[in-house]
Amino acid sequence: MAGCATPVAKSAEEVVAERAAERWNAVVAGDFEKAYGYISPAGRLTMTLQGFKNSMRPGFHKGARVVSVKCEPEVCDLLMELEYEFQGKRTKTPLPEKWVKQDGKWWFLLG
Repeated sequence: MAGCATPVAKSAEEVVAERAAERWNAVVAGDFEKAYGYISPAGRLTMTLQGFKNSMRPGFHKGARVVSVKCEPEVCDLLMELEYEFQGKRTKTPLPEKWVKQDGKWWFLLG
């Protein structure tokens, strides 16, 4: 009977948390092209891939974790905790993000 089980759909909060973690894992790994792919379609119209790459500092970000996610039907407010290295010291800082739902998919809203 296990084959008859219907998969449970993930909540908006779960989906956004996963996508945010994937995006930041890409940033930490220096895969800026992959991270760019999480930006909303409208955001990609205002910032090119090259512009995004130029705004990033390879090796600066050391880690990231999702602290909280709160969603309305089409918008989620997410709080990340970023770890970075500055002048030889590792520091953690909170970073709020907005994610929007467009065409059934959640996207990072470029601020």
